[in-house]
Amino acid sequence: MKISIISDTHLNHKNIKEYCNRPDNWTEQILFSIGNFDADLLIHLGDVSLGNDVEWHRLFTDLPMKKWLILGNHDGKSMNWYMNHGWDFVGRSVMIYLYGLRILFSHRPYPFPPMKTVTRELRRQVAFSEEMIDKPRSNFDINVHGHCHNRPNLELETWQKPFILENQDYKPVDLKEFLSEEIKEQSRTLQEKR
Repeated sequence: MKISIISDTHLNHKNIKEYCNRPDNWTEQILFSIGNFDADLLIHLGDVSLGNDVEWHRLFTDLPMKKWLILGNHDGKSMNWYMNHGWDFVGRSVMIYLYGLRILFSHRPYPFPPMKTVTRELRRQVAFSEEMIDKPRSNFDINVHGHCHNRPNLELETWQKPFILENQDYKPVDLKEFLSEEIKEQSRTLQEKR
């Protein structure tokens, strides 16, 4: 399954060009990229538009893939409104297990570190040989979020991975590619534990 992410499109936002130093044709770039990418699922990390919501959300709802919306601070309508306007899932956040990572998707950076716990698990070493081991667990490994834009001197925690539309040429990005370093690190960590 190919998953793409995008965030902070801010369609119809008159001041975002100045706030984020966007080029004059930023809206056209977003519209072109949304109409010309391939995925099975698009996750929008919030702040779709400001005003003319029916028109702007139609751009996404006409896409041929599943669409999830993580509500942003400018997405002020009810969850039902968004569901009735073509989104297949709407929530404040969602956590999925993919590529060996527990990925928490949110609009704003999640402020608290992953909660670490230890569980007792039965491990089979060879046939008919079992032992109980302590296995570290976390409620999430990484928080993929929007909201930050291209602010200078942005200070984030190690578990926070911002999707910054201004740094992605105003295009949706393949999630696996976006998380490639984190996936490699998780793979190395698992290999070391074996």
